[in-house]
Amino acid sequence: MRLLTNFAVRTGLLSVVLTSSTLLHPLALAQEKEKPSEAKPLATVSIAPLERTMQDLNYLLNALNATEVSVMLETMAGGFTKGIDKTRPIAIAVSLGTDDQPDAAPNFVACVPMADHNEWFSSLKENGIEPEDLGDGVYEIAAPGQYVYGKIQDGWFYVAQTEDSLENLPQDPINLVGDLPTRYTFAVRVDLEQLSAEDRKRIFEQMQSQVEGNLAQQFGDQLPEGVELAAEADEESVEQIDEWLSQTQQIVIGLLIDATEKNIYADMAVQFMPGTKLATQMESQIKLQSDLTAVRLPDSAADLRMASVLATDDDKKQAREGIHEWLEKIGEGIENSGLSEERAGLIKKLVESSTKVIDQTIDQGVVDIAASVRYNDDVLQALAGIRVADGRAIETQIKEFVAGFAKESKIEVESDYATHAGWSLHRVRAKLPETEKEATALLGSQVELFVAGSDKLILVSLDPDGDQTLRATIDKMKAAKSVDVTPLELTVHVGDLIRLMQKVKPEGNDEVGGNADESSPEDGFNDMLEGILDAVKSVGDNDQVKVTGTSLPRGFVMRVAVQEGVLKTFGSTLRSFSPVPGF
Repeated sequence: MRLLTNFAVRTGLLSVVLTSSTLLHPLALAQEKEKPSEAKPLATVSIAPLERTMQDLNYLLNALNATEVSVMLETMAGGFTKGIDKTRPIAIAVSLGTDDQPDAAPNFVACVPMADHNEWFSSLKENGIEPEDLGDGVYEIAAPGQYVYGKIQDGWFYVAQTEDSLENLPQDPINLVGDLPTRYTFAVRVDLEQLSAEDRKRIFEQMQSQVEGNLAQQFGDQLPEGVELAAEADEESVEQIDEWLSQTQQIVIGLLIDATEKNIYADMAVQFMPGTKLATQMESQIKLQSDLTAVRLPDSAADLRMASVLATDDDKKQAREGIHEWLEKIGEGIENSGLSEERAGLIKKLVESSTKVIDQTIDQGVVDIAASVRYNDDVLQALAGIRVADGRAIETQIKEFVAGFAKESKIEVESDYATHAGWSLHRVRAKLPETEKEATALLGSQVELFVAGSDKLILVSLDPDGDQTLRATIDKMKAAKSVDVTPLELTVHVGDLIRLMQKVKPEGNDEVGGNADESSPEDGFNDMLEGILDAVKSVGDNDQVKVTGTSLPRGFVMRVAVQEGVLKTFGSTLRSFSPVPGF
């Protein structure tokens, strides 16, 4: 899963870099092509047909409780869209400079479908924009801050930055955007195969120079130790992005506003070049299975499931380095924690003994993790499971750690108190100090932790009824066995999350001797939570945010789905705290 997550994060950065580098800055990029007419654009922007887009935007704004903005948008759009064919999509093509003009800025051509271009021109004139006829169907338009040029051709009005750009127009804008308008309200497709080796080199050098320049500006030649490590990490990230620039074929970023399903979807899809290392890595993620799909609490506030295959030695090396780096940070934290020598020694021993099993797990190349959280009766409950190479060894290590901790703490430990379907069950019970107000607010005055271990799996339950929870989960896992899954699935119910935040909210200005008339930042935060909770109550259970990662041949898709209740909650909260009209 680390592989897929890294791809998502870094390709997200990659798309931002490309946008800022090639769309906003006039870099000297050269495109290798024999004939201009045969070249695909570097980027294509798709806008769904206006009759659907306007409906989607009106739905979104009303869901956000911004009805005034919706009315204003509809009025403005009505004045500027007369004469446009609202049944066909709008396309924008972005191409790079040519070999004979390497310093030229990227070229934009917008393709607007026309029902009656004279009617559209009249609507523009009513709004102070009058196209000047230059002949041969070409027009000059005085846009704010610059002139643009347009051309009527085959039922389309093409708009470009220069008159010369109108000499090489897309033959079929519908074919240019493909199925993007049917899949998304708004979308951008970036075809990185259009970047030449020289283009990639320039982008890489720019990123590298920017990292070095930022560090030099802040610290000069002498970098503090921590900053030096961060600089090395940045350099490594830039090098990985350079590798992905050379191996990525296409990136698609799309937003779908679905008024029918009352959901909003945001996608980022990445596809790699055939035969590349990254393409091979992603192929190994298509057929994944999990033994932990039953790790899910009823009425949960959040659920997480991750699965992955570490198919190559390079994958395993990256995973091992990441885990070891994390474990080293834990060790550093222990050194500076102020714990007693005995407790610090116990934690170090657990970390060291676990490292061997973790390395063995990575060597087996299978990642399977699941977790679930529920906030029930004002008490936080959790259930988690993980696949390991040697579950019995982890079990033994945990028992030794807890037993050693119990000697100098008020902790009750019951190791191997029962077995169930071949699993060993263990229980830890501890009373929380009254001074730990946030912990007791979430967990109650007493914490009960249950652990179940088998040959390859470990389950942990934080729940007073953890024994029953673990037994029921084991039975479900036994019945379900291995199930086909996607690499990532994360679901969060916003209402439960806000209730959790309110439970541990900071105290306001209610101290003895305090001025009741004075407000504090904590008071404002608490008021905001109260306002959000009121909004959440009005939307019921329709408050889910879901993130999924799905593997495809030579690539993957990351999707964020947001239910209407989240939009209504956000809009109501924004309206309560914002003086902006319409919100």
